[in-house]
Amino acid sequence: ELGLPWETPEKWERISSFNDVANITTPTLWMGGAADWNVPIIGSEQMYQAMKRLGKAETQLVVYPGEHHGISNFVFIRDRYERYLAWYDKFLKGE
Repeated sequence: ELGLPWETPEKWERISSFNDVANITTPTLWMGGAADWNVPIIGSEQMYQAMKRLGKAETQLVVYPGEHHGISNFVFIRDRYERYLAWYDKFLKGE
């Protein structure tokens, strides 16, 4: 258990991918619900912005409005899977 960031900042600092964003070269697809309180979308937004600014790897951010940690809207579920498949086709198959 990590505890709360303000109670154990050293643990959070050690595991934060944000500290290594300059080393990311793998194409990265960020997806999440705008209303997710479990894993707030702001973390994905910050990583996306940092990766875009650095320009070392292709990145994309998709935010589903009104959705929580588990996407429940069928339109969004379909969209998410279509995006996964397109991303895999592009970066794994090279299509």
